[in-house]
Amino acid sequence: ETFEFAKDVFTDVANLFPGQYIHIGGDETPPEKWATSPHVKAFAGMAGLRNLGPDVMEAWFCLVGKILKDLGRTPVMWDDHFKERENGQVSRLCPDAEQDWVVQSWKMQPPVGTPSETSISPSFPFRTIASPMRSVYLD
Repeated sequence: ETFEFAKDVFTDVANLFPGQYIHIGGDETPPEKWATSPHVKAFAGMAGLRNLGPDVMEAWFCLVGKILKDLGRTPVMWDDHFKERENGQVSRLCPDAEQDWVVQSWKMQPPVGTPSETSISPSFPFRTIASPMRSVYLD
């Protein structure tokens, strides 16, 4: 059900907006709520995921990324997930993510950003948009 709903929504978004890139968020995700959800637990079990946090986020990005790729679009997501991804907390990485996804960095923290949090790390393997919160956010 969730896959079909996501496919319907992103198909509509792709039809309404002709641009190449579609931002799919990822910065305000509630992994603590996923841990208490029977639906998320069932999904994680069926998918063979090791945890209900970073693994679920990676699986969601992978699923939506495939939907968007099939629609000829490129997903963009916030950088929040990538520290866990880099630290080995994701047990099953999405194939070809480095080529298919674009990461938008607002935190500018490693592994996406440099230790000084002022630029994108040259070793980060994804295409990246720098949106450093300290210099471009007006809140």
